[in-house]
Amino acid sequence: MKQKISRVLLVALSAILVLSSCSKAPEQSKYIPKEASFVASINTKQLEQKLLESGLSNEKILETISKTASGADGSEDTSNPVTKGVKDFQNSGVDLKGTLYFFSSATPDGKMYYATIGKLTDASKFEAYVTKNIPNVTVTTADKVKIGIVKIEEGTNATLAWDDKTVMALISPDFEKYSSFMDTDAPAVDNSAVLTTEVKRLFNLKDDEKASSMTSFKEFSKENADIAYWANIDATVENSLKNMPGQAGMAVAMFGNGLKKLIEGSFYISSLNFEKGKVVAKSTGYYGKELKELLDKHDSKTVDIKQLEKYPSDNVFGYAIMAFDTHLIGDLIKALGYDSMIDMQLTKMGITMNDIMNAFNAEIAVIGSDFTVKETPSMWDSTYTNKEPSAKWLFTFKIGDEKAFDKLISLPDMKDVIVKEGDKYILKEVPPTMGAKIEGKDIIIGSSQELVDNYATGKSGGKISGDMISNAKGNVSSMYIDFQKLSKNVPASVFSEVPDSLVTDVKGLLKELKTQSGTVSGGKQVSTAELTFVNQDENSLAQIIKLCTKAYGIFKQKQAAEAATWSQMGDDEEIDTAVAPPAATNVQ
Repeated sequence: MKQKISRVLLVALSAILVLSSCSKAPEQSKYIPKEASFVASINTKQLEQKLLESGLSNEKILETISKTASGADGSEDTSNPVTKGVKDFQNSGVDLKGTLYFFSSATPDGKMYYATIGKLTDASKFEAYVTKNIPNVTVTTADKVKIGIVKIEEGTNATLAWDDKTVMALISPDFEKYSSFMDTDAPAVDNSAVLTTEVKRLFNLKDDEKASSMTSFKEFSKENADIAYWANIDATVENSLKNMPGQAGMAVAMFGNGLKKLIEGSFYISSLNFEKGKVVAKSTGYYGKELKELLDKHDSKTVDIKQLEKYPSDNVFGYAIMAFDTHLIGDLIKALGYDSMIDMQLTKMGITMNDIMNAFNAEIAVIGSDFTVKETPSMWDSTYTNKEPSAKWLFTFKIGDEKAFDKLISLPDMKDVIVKEGDKYILKEVPPTMGAKIEGKDIIIGSSQELVDNYATGKSGGKISGDMISNAKGNVSSMYIDFQKLSKNVPASVFSEVPDSLVTDVKGLLKELKTQSGTVSGGKQVSTAELTFVNQDENSLAQIIKLCTKAYGIFKQKQAAEAATWSQMGDDEEIDTAVAPPAATNVQ
């Protein structure tokens, strides 16, 4: 039964990717409660148009799925379960021509669940589709709403509910069952009654109970993105506090009130768009009164570009860099009400939390370069080659107040790690395969002592490209990955069992990833990410679909070939058995 349910879900997902068209402003959002932790929307109209521009119509995608899933000959197989299922779903009465919503929320008594909402064109067709494709489903009627209970596995139930125009599906996993903190032998909880009550409530929400009544959700609704996301931080914390199981839940509950006060009124709105030659994401954090006041106490530091410029290589494939005021961490701990308890423990050691905050300057960078895959003969089998990835890397951060830092390293537990000789700090017991050094206020750890020494002097620096530097400049944090520098150094032997054409496509798909997080201003912070593709002339989603379809076709052909080989081996064994001479018998 699980396999059939999984197949139905696969069919539904395939249909979501395939079907789309023009639509007016969606109305499904009126069924989303204001207790929702997050809401994601998919604009199928925009996605379809972008795929059409790359020659990927609904019919073309279905045709490709059926051919690649049919076997080695490539002919279309209309009996293929995925293809047949998608075509059946087209006539299920579900309208996938508008915005689809996915969200997580909680019932009034705190039971968490996940849900999706769509539109119906024909409720009777949908009911027929459900009873045909979902085994043992029980459908009842309550106030013109049809409700179907689906048992996926013990402790996990799904509830389908629909009226003449709208369909929703709710699922509520048994979190306690899957938590390592809880007694896993405890009987699973049947959530069907809870979910049934909840769908009735959702279909009858009052205006002030709807997420659409919230200012932050109204801002989210303005996003004209392929995929949009709204995170209600208040509800996320509230629902987590109620549902976090076991010891983890007890720990979170200890500072729950302080956390709720701190994040009150905070939310995030994010968007993701598939453009020609790139995927572009943007996220904006809006901070509530308490958190805004706390952040305003600390200037938004920007990254120190010199941390990148000093790196002694022109073959850098990536970095991550960030900067922030360490005292912000201390104030967050105080806001949560943990400062007294922490200071009580630290005082026994002779230091305070403030000493730790003062000792370090949170300007941190991680840099990687010169990636390669080394092939070495196996010590056990000379015909076998070991393939080991290798790269140069460096991690650096800074000392803050020297007096506070000296106080920390004077602790008994630190004497075997770091000592101060004169005005210099010496790192002890550095592994032979690594390098480490403290130069001025820079703490530097790297893949070799030579790399660390060259970085410390800065004489061999200035080799990182201007594009990498500009990506980080003026930001609180930034990350960069050059996929082409990584892929070009991977030898073909690594992909010995993959066709060359697919290897070429995989290695030639992605160019680079850039992320940036700006400074906090007016209680708002904007972060962006851009994943660039090598092919700049075709939509990024179309490129992904084409590559996945090609890979799937190759996998199915290989699977069919292996099945044929095993079948032939079985036939040969039967023939050998049939013609084998009788065993000799000794007669005494």
